[in-house]
Order: sequence, then structure tokens, then C-alpha cells
Amino acid sequence: MNLILLRQESIRQFLNKDIYKNLAIKELLFTLSMHHCFTDRSNYNDKLAFDTAHSISPIPIVNHNFNKTFAEINDQRANEVRILANQANKKLLIRWSGGIDSTMIMVSILRNFPKADLALIEVALNSSSIIENPHFYNQYVKDQFNIIDSSLLIYDQDLMSRYIVIDSEPADFLYGLAISPLYKQYHNGVCGLDLHKNKDVVIDLLLNKMYVYEKRSEAIDITDQDRLNFALRYYDLVCGSAYSHNRPLKTIGDFWWWRSFNWFFQHNIFKPYLDFSSKFDQDNFNQWKASYLPWCLTNDFQQWSMTNGYGVKFKDSITEHKLEARKYIHSFFKDSWYSSFKTKQLSINYQVFDAAWKTLALYDDGSIITVDSLNAKSFVDNLLTII
Repeated sequence: MNLILLRQESIRQFLNKDIYKNLAIKELLFTLSMHHCFTDRSNYNDKLAFDTAHSISPIPIVNHNFNKTFAEINDQRANEVRILANQANKKLLIRWSGGIDSTMIMVSILRNFPKADLALIEVALNSSSIIENPHFYNQYVKDQFNIIDSSLLIYDQDLMSRYIVIDSEPADFLYGLAISPLYKQYHNGVCGLDLHKNKDVVIDLLLNKMYVYEKRSEAIDITDQDRLNFALRYYDLVCGSAYSHNRPLKTIGDFWWWRSFNWFFQHNIFKPYLDFSSKFDQDNFNQWKASYLPWCLTNDFQQWSMTNGYGVKFKDSITEHKLEARKYIHSFFKDSWYSSFKTKQLSINYQVFDAAWKTLALYDDGSIITVDSLNAKSFVDNLLTII
């Protein structure tokens, strides 16, 4: 039984000031300022404190000759999914939030499915989805597809036996969700700056994230030198991890993207299972894995992400983020405002089970440990002995 997800953020409540004197625990605090849940998909030989989860979604070997366009990958994905649904004799349940990524899926289906096969599609949405993209809803969803209220969606065996459930995961990390602080703090082309010539800018960003996070943490003995040492170590670790995968980082945007693409990616593959499942056991997990299809979890999407950078994957404005997805949507849905000005926002409001918020660890048999489990403290104590 392998640990496949560890929510390092949840460990904090088991720690006290005495434990924080351990250098590795200080590193955990600093690391959590960068990401609350992480798994190294690159299998780099240097590890962050508590980076103990087993990677089951390793980064593909980069193909520098890869030349498929973003549109070609989406069109191909739609045809793959259509064939899969017909072979499985199941309907496709699309989780549409109204946001860019889920709208990209809907456009891909509308562009590529024969009209008769659109009967395979049902759409899970709620009022927030409509508010986020009302024109698309009225023109292409309302009265055209059977609609399920996503606020009440539960990933139980009954649902999974009837549908292949599709969402856009892990699309955010193809572009680099963690790039967003660059848009907020800098407005003068920072994403495209040469990374190594502007190392001081990156270190400044890292230090700022640490200060913000520490304000929410228990007061402990941390010096400015501690922060600087970790920022420098973290910079080297991120660059080294990418270089070991034959993907040198060229720009500041590349650096922020790799943090997402490598360390955040696996968490979001399993997040829907934790958010919507009512049972956490082998049978339910197997059913979920067989019936859940993250649209962007393919080799081609990852190759596209690794072989493109500044100017394609991201630019210097939040309104240019996910530019290729915007272009793809606009090829079908001619809403110039949505294409030019749609920004990232929390899309779907939904009910989740308590376990989703309390999960400490997930194993590959589908079982979980929550922070209020009887064995939670012993689990954390064992992690502490490892470091």
C-alpha cells in the first residue's frame, strides 16, 4: 500500500514550537508558503521536507520535436473520448463551471462530435456556472443538453456505473497556476525576463510568499537568514528538477510554471475523489478510476506544456493567461469579451464531504487518513522520525 497524496498543510496542526526547532520542520513551513500539497513528479534526487508521496503520474520524457498544436490536441482528445464512451456504453457527464478550461472541453465536443453523438453528453453545472459564462450557456447548453445540478454531485458507485465523468483537470498546471502572483505583483513584463539574469526578482518573490504565510503561522524562531537560505535552496531545487528532466527553465514565468507542473499536478488528479466521494475504499476507488476522465491528463497535453513557454503558454497579463485555450474557444464561440477579458476565478460552488477538508493522506487502495482519525497523530509522528 503506497502513499499517493499527502496534504502537508494538514500536518501543521500536529506541530508545536519545540518541534519547529528541527530544521526540516522549518523547511516544511517555508515549503508550505510555496505549496500546501506537493508530490515531486520529476523524481529529482533532492527532496523537500515531507515530500514522501509516491508519484503515480511521472512527467513524460520531453520530446523537443513535438509539434502538435493546442487545437489539434483538443480535437484528438474529443474523438478519443467519443470512441471511449461508445465502447463503454456510457454517457459522458461534463463538469462545466463556465470557466476557460471547462468551456474548452464543451467547445471541443461541439466541434468534433457528430450531431447524433451529442446525445451521449450530460452537463453538470450550477448557478455559478451560468453567471460566469451566461452567453455560452444560453447559446450552447440550455435546452441542448440534459443538466444535472453540480452542487449535489456525489461520486458514488451508482453515478460512476452510469457515466464517464469528465472535468478539465489538471489544466491549470499545464500553464502554471502558480504564475498568478507574478500578475498581481508585477506589471512590466516579468514573466518573460531571463530567469538567471533576474534571480534576485525570483528570490524577492519567494521571500514575500514566506512572509505572507508566516503571518498565518504560529510564531517561531525564524531569522531573515533562515528565509534567505531556504529561498536560495528552493531556487536551486526547482531549476535542478527541471534540468534533470531535460527542460531547462529560461524565464521567470518558466520557473513559476514548473512549480505547478511538477509539484502540484498529482494532487489535483485525486482532488475530485476526495471532494465528492462518500466512501473511501478499494471498490469505490477502482470504480472512480475507471469512470473518471481528467481531460488534460494526456501525454500530448504535457508535451505541449513542456515544449512551449513565454508567448504561448503565458504572457505578462492575467487576461493573456491560457491564451491558446481562449483562441480555441473563440474559434467556435465568437464572444470577444470572454476571449479577451475572462480571468481566473473560483468557478463552481459545491458541497463536499468533511473528509475532503480533513484529508491528511490518501493511499493507492483508496483509503484515507483524516486529521481527526485515531491514527493521525501516530502517522505524523512516524513522518517526523523519517526526517
